[in-house]
Amino acid sequence: MVSKAELEQKFATAPEYKHGFVADIEEEILPKGLTEDTVRYISEKKKEPEWLLEWRLRAYRHWLTMKEPTWANIHYERRSRASPLTRSSTASP
Repeated sequence: MVSKAELEQKFATAPEYKHGFVADIEEEILPKGLTEDTVRYISEKKKEPEWLLEWRLRAYRHWLTMKEPTWANIHYERRSRASPLTRSSTASP
């Protein structure tokens, strides 16, 4: 995973864009994966009511219990949803 500091350093040392287009927009970078913390963060940014956050967290916890479908002909390295990369340290069992 690339940190925000690493990205800023990469862009600071990159050559200047020669074609004139610049988009100075605000951005936010979240860690890869979906966690309860990510759900909470997005809900907070959207200023959602508490009941909607709880509904989303219940749906997220249910999603964690679901088995991944295998019907698609897609090949990639699968990770457990319970791995540290995808499960928050504050997640309920």
